[in-house]
Amino acid sequence: MKNKNVVIGVIVVVAVVFVFVLMKSPTGKGVSKSTVAPVMAKVSAKSPVKAPAKAPVKPLIKEPVKKTFAKDMGGLTVKMLNSKSQQVSTRVRAFRVIDYKSSVYAGALSANRMQEFLEGNYDIEIDTAPQKLYKDVRVQNGKETIADLGATGAVNVKAQSSNKKDASYQVKVYPARSTFVLVTGSTNRPFEMIPGVYDIEINMIPVQFKKDVKVDSGKETVIDLGCATGVLSVRASDDSNKELRYGVRIKKAGSTDMITSWTTNRPLDIMEGVYDIDVLSNPVQSRKDIKVNKAEETIEEFKVSLPQAPAQPAKAAVSVQAKK
Repeated sequence: MKNKNVVIGVIVVVAVVFVFVLMKSPTGKGVSKSTVAPVMAKVSAKSPVKAPAKAPVKPLIKEPVKKTFAKDMGGLTVKMLNSKSQQVSTRVRAFRVIDYKSSVYAGALSANRMQEFLEGNYDIEIDTAPQKLYKDVRVQNGKETIADLGATGAVNVKAQSSNKKDASYQVKVYPARSTFVLVTGSTNRPFEMIPGVYDIEINMIPVQFKKDVKVDSGKETVIDLGCATGVLSVRASDDSNKELRYGVRIKKAGSTDMITSWTTNRPLDIMEGVYDIDVLSNPVQSRKDIKVNKAEETIEEFKVSLPQAPAQPAKAAVSVQAKK
């Protein structure tokens, strides 16, 4: 019985110590609910929480900046876009008008950037393909003159070689029904042009022409040739199968007009079609109506018998007379 009372006493002491520790600890220390509630109510009644002030809304439209100019000067801005409606920095040259038939160089500027000029009338030259002139643009003192030239167009000639990969053939652009080259480029690379009508030459074998191609402002004109070539391999060898190098003439079938010249044992990408070929051996060997299909290889083999070298004459035997 005595032991039982001792155990109960120990439990009571531990409980008292536990409660005391909790009350003295930082997390356990506090006040009763009856004390906290009135204080919180008083604080909430006298000190209401204010909502954060909203930031002022900035206007979406900015006031235009007033431009100032040097004395007796005005501003000239040449606005111009490319075929994708993007601003460009094309070079522009300005010529001050002297009279109705002449003007003198006054300075250079870039498209879409204002440049100051003396008050007067100007002819402006735009460095496009082809170059273009705009006449009699008026620049006024203390004001900005904006010459809006619209947008260029673009030409993109797409072509694949016999392996169906993008090919790089030279492209030449002419004014319609003219022989004067305006600009050169390459296939699969678009280039910007002034809107108009042009003739286009693609330097494949044989050369291809596209007539009266229209280029519109703000648009890309695509000429897609796809895969239009095959491979022609003209092989030449002697009786021992040793490769020989000879010139080859390639002509349109049934014609004497030569399309191109080539050499034996070298593959040639050529437009799909029918051809006649001459191998310039001795004597010349020819074949007619050789068919070349796109994305395929056509092989023509020639045997050339080389003349045998003449036999070397036997050396005369030298007789030696024995001395007696």
